Amino acid sequence: AGHSETMAKFNENGDVKLYHNDALKIATTATGVNVTGKITGAVGSVLQVVQALKTDATSSSASGETVVSGLSVTITPSSSSSKLLITSDVMGFSHSGHGMSPLIKHGSAYVMRADSSGSRARGGFAGQLYTGDDGSSGQMVKSISTSVLYSPNTTSAVQLDVVVVGNGSAWKINATEGDTNSADNTRGISHITVMEIGA
Repeated sequence: AGHSETMAKFNENGDVKLYHNDALKIATTATGVNVTGKITGAVGSVLQVVQALKTDATSSSASGETVVSGLSVTITPSSSSSKLLITSDVMGFSHSGHGMSPLIKHGSAYVMRADSSGSRARGGFAGQLYTGDDGSSGQMVKSISTSVLYSPNTTSAVQLDVVVVGNGSAWKINATEGDTNSADNTRGISHITVMEIGA
């Protein structure tokens, strides 16, 4: 008996396509492979990695939420069941008693945030960037970090932003408070790295 379903297509000097029950599942491209559906054997594996590395310095005294320039990434999960392993290290300082622990946001939603407790600031990193307000704080800088497994539940593009919440006092990223042009002051780097984990 004849078969009406397409099982595979092989194009000379071109792509190869594999079908299941007449539905395209795997297609090769010039740069790799496109898969429709879930790769069962990839559970727990890293499927893709994106990173934003910030090597310049940013300073501001803005109030409210500010997306830190150079610390945003976009990743498109291959499956809605995938998890995103987000890690970030941020270097900088804040002034005038302002603790300033940054946050990571997906659109208007916080990826993670400390519980509310009175008037205390709610951070999303382990630590804060406040370096103190005494006379020797001008050369100080801090580095804080975070790591979280996030479930966006989508196959659409996911943009993740590192956000600083200011109170009108000075803050800087990748620089000391004084940021004087001397070897006593350090410039550094910050990053946000996102890995898609098969689930």
